Amino acid sequence: MLSAVTHGTLVPLAQVEVGAKTNETTHFRPLLAPLDLTGTVVTFDALHSVKANISWLVETKKAHYIAVIKTNQPTAYTQLAALPWQSIAVQHTASGTGHGRRESRSVKTCGIADELGGIAFPHARLAIRVHRRRKPTGKRETRESVYAVTSELLAPHQGRHLRRGGLHRPRRDRTTGPGDPPQPRHRRAENPRRRQHRHDHPGDTRRAPPSTPHPGHHQRSGQLRNLIKPCDHAQPARTA
Repeated sequence: MLSAVTHGTLVPLAQVEVGAKTNETTHFRPLLAPLDLTGTVVTFDALHSVKANISWLVETKKAHYIAVIKTNQPTAYTQLAALPWQSIAVQHTASGTGHGRRESRSVKTCGIADELGGIAFPHARLAIRVHRRRKPTGKRETRESVYAVTSELLAPHQGRHLRRGGLHRPRRDRTTGPGDPPQPRHRRAENPRRRQHRHDHPGDTRRAPPSTPHPGHHQRSGQLRNLIKPCDHAQPARTA
């Protein structure tokens, strides 16, 4: 079964059966044809990055898209890889550890100028490069660059928003008024062993537990999907 579902809550919108003697690509249009996709953003696997289907999606269904470009589109892939990525600053990074490996990703975007030849992919206006580093436990680090294009440019205010999220310095203690003792802000819970040690050794002074940044400043990985979201007003849908 090939399904179209919403992002976030993953609500199914449509579903078609894929026969044993065919593939998902031929069911792209029948799946999305009954849906009202005007102004939405449709995402899909690289398998569905077929020029004819993308042209239909934009011109007939009036939708936007984010398409992953792999070597099944050799001309577009070569053009994307040849863009001056080395001279473009990283716009967002995210990292995490899990499943026996540590991964980090950096994202760059580059506008596509039609007057300079553009990209051999219909309605492509913005190129995206996601560079991933993966380090499994006990193994060597691997690196991979994934390219994508979208039919909509990022708005200026979106760019400013997406560059936020850096680590902030801890806030210092504050006082509520003249002569009042400092009031701690965002303190970590004290270690019970440290509390017991102070009780047993009252003359041993230790540093107070360091303060931590405001909650949420380290939660950066969830912003990655916002970086490649073409427009605020669009309501994304995707195929799975």
